[in-house]
Amino acid sequence: MFLETQVGPILDHVEELVEEHNLDPLVSMKSSVGETAQSLSEAKKKELQYLTGLLRKAEEQKRNLSERLELLKKEKKDISGAADLVHELRTGILNFQTGHHTRFVNI
Repeated sequence: MFLETQVGPILDHVEELVEEHNLDPLVSMKSSVGETAQSLSEAKKKELQYLTGLLRKAEEQKRNLSERLELLKKEKKDISGAADLVHELRTGILNFQTGHHTRFVNI
């Protein structure tokens, strides 16, 4: 008899829960919201990984461009020195041809 008195209220409580579940239209929405939140979280994680990869590529490209720029600056400086030498040689040749004998400097 003791068990029967315990089983009755338990069954009543289970029936109430089932009825609440059937009457509550938000129950399925609540689980749907949870699934949506999980999917959104996973999508954001993937997006973050993608953007991190893009950032790494951009940093590598920036580094490569900086190295190339430094190389071009050095080449320009080397060419500038050669241009100065050519100018000095031309001036010396012209001076020689016109009779102004000057000494070549920095050769």
